[in-house]
Order: sequence, then structure tokens, then C-alpha cells
Amino acid sequence: MTADTKQILKRALSLSPIERAELIEKLFHSFEFSDRETIDSLWADEAEKRIDAFEEGSLPAISTKKVFKKIEKNSMDVKFLLAAEKEFEETVIYYNSQSVDS
Repeated sequence: MTADTKQILKRALSLSPIERAELIEKLFHSFEFSDRETIDSLWADEAEKRIDAFEEGSLPAISTKKVFKKIEKNSMDVKFLLAAEKEFEETVIYYNSQSVDS
């Protein structure tokens, strides 16, 4: 991942869950591929099945609070991994510079 991409990801992760979902949708739809209509149709079918299952009582509801809490936890996990990766890269650079100086 390039430095620019990492910076964009870092900024994207600071967005609210809804803003991140909107960004994901826009990015996904920026790809042009021949099966898009098929995929959209399959997702629409899946959404209808889930709505039907919910209405029948076979699919439990999950509060938005729980959903967003899980999204935020996953976001924090990603932020931690990015910070750890950056620290690792800085450590490698430091040790490489020490071996060059020796």
C-alpha cells in the first residue's frame, strides 16, 4: 500500500460509519465490469430474502447500536494495525540506517 493510499485509508477510517458506508458504495460502483447487473440483481434478491426472513421471525433483529459498536471496534482494530505497521516500518528503517553507519 502506498503512502498516499495509507493516508486516504486513515482519513476514511475517521469518518462516521454511515459516511464510510457511502464511501464504500461510491468506490465499489466506480468499477466497471460486465456482471454488475447480475450482482446487483443477486444482492436485491438476497435483501428481499432477508426482509422476508425477518418478517417471518426467522431472522432476529440487531439494534443499530450493536451494529455500529461492532463497526467501530473493527475500525479501531484496523487503526491499531496501521499504527503497528508504521512503527514496524520505522524500526526497520532505523535498524537499517544503524547497520549502514557501522
